[in-house]
Amino acid sequence: MNASKAISNTVYHEELRRARIQRGLTQEQVAEGAGISKTMVQRYETEPGKGHHARPSEGTAMKIEAYLQRVKPLSEAAVVVEETADLLQGVSLDELIEEIKRRGFQLTLQSRA
Repeated sequence: MNASKAISNTVYHEELRRARIQRGLTQEQVAEGAGISKTMVQRYETEPGKGHHARPSEGTAMKIEAYLQRVKPLSEAAVVVEETADLLQGVSLDELIEEIKRRGFQLTLQSRA
């Protein structure tokens, strides 16, 4: 992720999110590592035209890039797990169960005793 090119890029939000997930980082960890607020990381990852989207200044983008370069990316399998977990944030267990059933699957839940 090249900071100067990234901030003029229309898909910066996607590139930042992808780079963060590839490293198994939360938005809070990126914020701490780059010395910015979690709210701003959330805004930088928001798609333009939706919610409270923001673009970082070139200096902030360089701080984010420098931090991300210091963190080694995870394996491909770990990235898939992180992306899935990220997609499921805010989805209740009941909603998930209903969606599974809606797709024609049968589901049996057991508690671990």
